Amino acid sequence: MLSVQFLLKITKTLFWISVERSTGNVVQSVRTKYNDDIYQPILDSIFNSIGQIVNSAVNAIDQMAQNPLQELQQISVLQTLMDMNQGLLMSLGVSHETLDAIVAILKKFDLHAKLTGAGMGGYAICLVPPNFHKSKIQTCMQELKIYGFESNICTIGCPGVRIQTK
Repeated sequence: MLSVQFLLKITKTLFWISVERSTGNVVQSVRTKYNDDIYQPILDSIFNSIGQIVNSAVNAIDQMAQNPLQELQQISVLQTLMDMNQGLLMSLGVSHETLDAIVAILKKFDLHAKLTGAGMGGYAICLVPPNFHKSKIQTCMQELKIYGFESNICTIGCPGVRIQTK
């Protein structure tokens, strides 16, 4: 089973209080731009690009599952795709300067991240390669904390909650 580590960045409570992050407002903001004939063809291209990124990411994950020897190569592909996706989300106006700051801090550690969730606040997700040194992860997490961000490590693609019957 493929197991990938992610470092989830969670902004402090202060951020949650100071930034409105209504999914409806985010969607409405994008819809308003989309309904403007000037922006609609541009947004169509952005949405198409996001779809292509998703398809490429699915392909990279499939490749890792089928050939574990390609794991590092495919993780590199996923990292690039995450960078591209974050840039497109920023161009849509659904990122937030706090999330952008988190992405910039992670980039200093050669880590790649993007927002996840409704946008305009909340969470960023960072893919940590399996060969990434644990002490570097700890240093990165400490720097995030200095700037007021909490971080947690989670592993996906591993056994989770199970219900067993006798």
